[in-house]
Amino acid sequence: MSRFSRSLIALLALYFVLPAGEAAGSDWIAAPQPPYPLISALTKASGVVRLRLILKKDGKVKEVTIERTSGSERIDAAARMAALEWRLDPAKLKASDTSKGRLVEMEFRRKESDLDIARAVTSQAGQRRSVW
Repeated sequence: MSRFSRSLIALLALYFVLPAGEAAGSDWIAAPQPPYPLISALTKASGVVRLRLILKKDGKVKEVTIERTSGSERIDAAARMAALEWRLDPAKLKASDTSKGRLVEMEFRRKESDLDIARAVTSQAGQRRSVW
């Protein structure tokens, strides 16, 4: 792999993620599913991240800490960033949610379509010799 290719992949890791859906459960008003990091799709990284979410009284996430890593910094970061956008139904809020927090797990399992998208993005960027 050329130096250019490695640099390109590193840039793509910072700016591109694969499409995400909604992962809202019954207690959550909004809980967007974390996007699958592009580089993680190319390297076949997967795993489960356990997070502790400290919530505000309005149900928004105030703080996120990683309780158990997936083993991939990119996946952990994607999970943490997505969780910061979550919002719990205030009627479902428990006192412990604002002090001790609520544990949630997010699973990242690469699908073949994730790999296809990642390959297409890197191919296009390589042909143009630019991420942009």
